[in-house]
Amino acid sequence: MSYKLEEKEDENPVKSRGLEKKKLPEKLRQFIESQPFAVLITQKGIAPYVSPVAFVSNEKAHLSSFSITKATRKYSYLMAHPEVYLLIDNWKNKIKDFRDIMAVAAIGRAAHMGNFERSIIEKFYLMKYPYLVDFLHFPTTDLKSG
Repeated sequence: MSYKLEEKEDENPVKSRGLEKKKLPEKLRQFIESQPFAVLITQKGIAPYVSPVAFVSNEKAHLSSFSITKATRKYSYLMAHPEVYLLIDNWKNKIKDFRDIMAVAAIGRAAHMGNFERSIIEKFYLMKYPYLVDFLHFPTTDLKSG
């Protein structure tokens, strides 16, 4: 089976994809804020472990926070190796969207939050995910930043 990507009318794919350097941070922030979930990649030994997470980012998109259940493989891997890779993308798993896919990778180290920092992040988290209020306040849920 083969697929053909069609050009959008009145669009030059090379010229339309470029962003001015000064606009990039704002476009990046908007993109990150618009995505509901990210992919968290942890590891144990040499094998990566991939799982979806609900996340929030700070206003400059420099720091991301995500919730995680303590009784999971991803949590135990995270505790053993706090280096993480967070992939934020807009892939809808449709062939027709292939040329419009965007992705941002964040590489960092997951860290535990203090009570004050957690209370602030929780407010942002619940603004984005109000339906996760019970999950977030469950005793086996942890909030990590990286």
